[in-house]
Amino acid sequence: MKPLRWLLLAAVCCLVAGSHAPLAAQDPEIPPKLIKLGEQLEYLLLVRMEQERIFLSKVIKAVSEGELKDDVVLALAYRARSYNPRFPFPYFQVMMEKVAKQRGVVLGG
Repeated sequence: MKPLRWLLLAAVCCLVAGSHAPLAAQDPEIPPKLIKLGEQLEYLLLVRMEQERIFLSKVIKAVSEGELKDDVVLALAYRARSYNPRFPFPYFQVMMEKVAKQRGVVLGG
């Protein structure tokens, strides 16, 4: 009787695993990668103030226009977090402005 229970349990698990629907529908006009990038940056950099959110929106806009690579932006965020885990945003901002200047990208302003 035990093998039959295991077989039934495996069949139910396979049915449940294959029949789930996505939890939230994405807006087709906004690439999901950019949404994820914004959420990652807010989490990694512990964004607290509105000025920080404005700066992040400028960075995300530059990424969406292809002026900056998202890998570079995330690498700078991780590096800023390694410098100061409690307040990483000022380090990110300074490094991001320097990289943007080197690549000829204007981050608004």
